Amino acid sequence: EELRDVLDPTGELTKQKIENNHKTLQELFKLKKKLEKQKTTIEEKAERSTVRTLWGLATTGVLNGVLIARLTWWDLSWDIMEPVTYLLTFGSSIVILAYFQASGLDFSYSVL
Repeated sequence: EELRDVLDPTGELTKQKIENNHKTLQELFKLKKKLEKQKTTIEEKAERSTVRTLWGLATTGVLNGVLIARLTWWDLSWDIMEPVTYLLTFGSSIVILAYFQASGLDFSYSVL
């Protein structure tokens, strides 16, 4: 920069820089609004996808439990203790997953 730019006795260069910065700032605000709309759309799609996936997993788990129970107690008559403990553990996992899904909390130990 020249000495004239630094001193700027009339203030014209300073006004011009302020105007340029103001225009740039306005353009950036417009871009920010556009990007915030895109972010909101992406977050909504991600939320729907996550909810759908978690409920799908819960449904699959319940169906798995029902199938194991059916095979254990009606069709095949397996030894009773191993399947019972499996189903109790598996069932508690499904209950915990359903709780977190219904309450909308993060699935982490810190929430407990």
